[in-house]
Amino acid sequence: DALPIYLEKTTLLEARIRELEAQKGLTGSEHEAQTDALLNKVSSAPSKPIKAGSRPVSAAPGRSSPSNAKAPSGRSATIELLASLESVVSRQQQLIDRFMSGSVLCVDAKMALCASGSSSPSAPAFPTINAALKVAVPGDTIIVRPGSYKENLFLTTPNVWIKGASKEAVIIVGCVSVKWPSSQPFFDLNETEASSPLGATSTLLSDPTKLVPATQAYDNLALSNVTIRNVEDAVSPAIRVKCEGSNVFPRIQNCVIISHNLACVVVDEGQPSFESCTMSESKQFGLFWRAKPPVATHSTTFSSRVSRKNSATSIHKDAPFGDKSDPSFALTEANVTDSFPQSPICGRIINCHIFNNKAPNIVVESGVLAIYNAIVEGSAANGILIKSGANVHVEGSTIRNNGYSNIDVLPSGSLRIVSSLLHTSCKAGLYITGRAFVHSTRIFDNALPNVVVMTDAVALFVGSKINGSQQYGLVAKARSQVRLTGCEVKGNGFDNVVADEAAVVNVD
Repeated sequence: DALPIYLEKTTLLEARIRELEAQKGLTGSEHEAQTDALLNKVSSAPSKPIKAGSRPVSAAPGRSSPSNAKAPSGRSATIELLASLESVVSRQQQLIDRFMSGSVLCVDAKMALCASGSSSPSAPAFPTINAALKVAVPGDTIIVRPGSYKENLFLTTPNVWIKGASKEAVIIVGCVSVKWPSSQPFFDLNETEASSPLGATSTLLSDPTKLVPATQAYDNLALSNVTIRNVEDAVSPAIRVKCEGSNVFPRIQNCVIISHNLACVVVDEGQPSFESCTMSESKQFGLFWRAKPPVATHSTTFSSRVSRKNSATSIHKDAPFGDKSDPSFALTEANVTDSFPQSPICGRIINCHIFNNKAPNIVVESGVLAIYNAIVEGSAANGILIKSGANVHVEGSTIRNNGYSNIDVLPSGSLRIVSSLLHTSCKAGLYITGRAFVHSTRIFDNALPNVVVMTDAVALFVGSKINGSQQYGLVAKARSQVRLTGCEVKGNGFDNVVADEAAVVNVD
């Protein structure tokens, strides 16, 4: 019964957003494609008939009608759609509130377009972005016209959106510092479930392979549609986020971030979201993350005494465990636990391309970082380096062609990777000295072993494929604990699985 209500509300809100955008001379809102995709998905999902008097789903003005593509059926699909609709309605309402309460400030280095009023007649004109920032208040939007702006930006007022004409046309030569104050309420998993009409039944909250939706808690646009090029400052990254508290969620969207010196992005505190950005050409890191959010943890134990006989996992070649050639030998009981922190209070990298940095493309020193639909490639070092105490969730991403291991998990570090590709590293595809949960992921064509599980490390593989290495498929060192469930390990240059005498490898 809730689905028609949310459908009607989001359709009406979308029309109101289009109207307000036209009044303020704005076009191409960043949420538009997400809303279109959601309405397409909802319109094709089976659900209860819409009651009489409810408004049917229709395309927003100027758009094509939703397609009739098939969507997942059943109660879980409807619950997921409700959760997504709830998130979109909240984001739409916040955008409307911004348009209703905030002003539009215009920046143009030449002052011509703003003064002529060709886009927004009421917009004051400023020669620099910093000049506009000095007078901006929460809710304001700063429109930046095409041009090159040689200045360092200091974003200290929350909910001020700097929106460039396009990332190709607006070039900021300098650095950006984001230091929003802590002014938002604490946001944790229990509060989310309690306040949601879906409660704990939401598949998006209960699915063990996922964190909370990537859009949740990230409605605060700070910067979009610009190129930041740090070419002169040898002591600062191109972007530094150092907010006052872990419950601050600035969003940086559709930006090109280039640093010829230090890292492209450093996150010291706060939980920013980088969406559809590129980070490249740094002499150090693409992204250096050390924010420390509070986290909630859950723990699921996978424990059994199994043998390789009649196994659901396919391991090819004779004597895959080194000198243990008997295919029915019993394995010692292993206790492999998935204990990745589950918390919506974490930063996100969404649809980003991080590439060609001299040091690791991504370093997570502490805290929790979620990476969705990213490409991480071309580093002279690691693709992703997860340090002790840090936790990283990777989903739908490709990590490839890096000089060291594509992903390196250090002792006490944790990785969860889902539906991703790790391939063509100059060394190992996945190198684990901490803990890793690998689900529906393919690891292939790496120069050294596809997977190395070092001494005292713990790794759980579910529904994954490990093949095509020039050396071994998987190497398990002494005292490591490994479980392979429903996996395929074949086609590697040497043995597909090699385990030291004191290693524990469960296969089922």
